[in-house]
Amino acid sequence: MKKSINIDHLKPTMSVVELAKALGVGKNTIYAAVKAGRIPNVGMGKTVRIPTNWYVALLESWRVEDDSE
Repeated sequence: MKKSINIDHLKPTMSVVELAKALGVGKNTIYAAVKAGRIPNVGMGKTVRIPTNWYVALLESWRVEDDSE
């Protein structure tokens, strides 16, 4: 049974630092992926924000089915 992540309590966007911490990588890695077009983002001046629903979809795509139930 595949369970989905409840995103009701999450902010609509994440900062580069928040995403880097969540993924366990450096912020320069995130900036490089944003610049290469691999991570969708919303730019507001010099601020880069990543849609939280993209991050949740990424986690869902990495989820491994547990057939032990």
